[in-house]
Amino acid sequence: MKKNIVLLILLLSVSSIKVNAQIVIGDNSNSSDNKALLSFTSENMGVILPIINSNTEAASTGNVVKTPGTIYVSRADKQVKVYMAVSPQNSTGLLALTPTLPTTVTLPTANTSVESTENAGVIIGSETTTQKGILVLESEEKTMVMPLIGTVEQPPHKYVKNPYIGTIGFAETENVLFPSTKPTKKLLWVFNGGNKSTDGAGQWHLWRSGVEMPPSGIIDQDYLDNLP
Repeated sequence: MKKNIVLLILLLSVSSIKVNAQIVIGDNSNSSDNKALLSFTSENMGVILPIINSNTEAASTGNVVKTPGTIYVSRADKQVKVYMAVSPQNSTGLLALTPTLPTTVTLPTANTSVESTENAGVIIGSETTTQKGILVLESEEKTMVMPLIGTVEQPPHKYVKNPYIGTIGFAETENVLFPSTKPTKKLLWVFNGGNKSTDGAGQWHLWRSGVEMPPSGIIDQDYLDNLP
């Protein structure tokens, strides 16, 4: 886990911290994007998403996942999900970034301690927020820049030896994967968790422009390891 930043943990009990500034995480702050509220400058680190419990995800009132832009791991479905917004094309507002894992895959145990986490969280970009989350970015002008993981020669499937469910980041990917006029593509990499010895688990899922790549078939560890 030394190559990952545990950025978001659902049941971490901390006091609310309000930050109105740019935050840079990594080992090269001079390369940060000044248009970002939060950015990462190291090639060695990914973001690990929180695992949301079933009752929290299904809550009828005060549902913390039903805020556009919320991204998390669903304990119920064993999927990485992002909440977009309800639309005629998407009645739930949710987009699954990874498929459901087999029932034999066990997710890490949640923190069941009794301390209250109702007001725990970090706000970046504003003094207050109406949203609930362990990390909330508030800005109409700035974004979060995801970390780049590895290099073209050492992409995530080779660079990150023991990824954790919900590990996410961008990576420069060789043209051999996705034919194009450009030699490389920057794609979003999402790890679905588990071990590849279990069917459907232990896989990286790649996304570009809202579409999982490739259109058919599965990019699993064996597929990536056998690339030229």
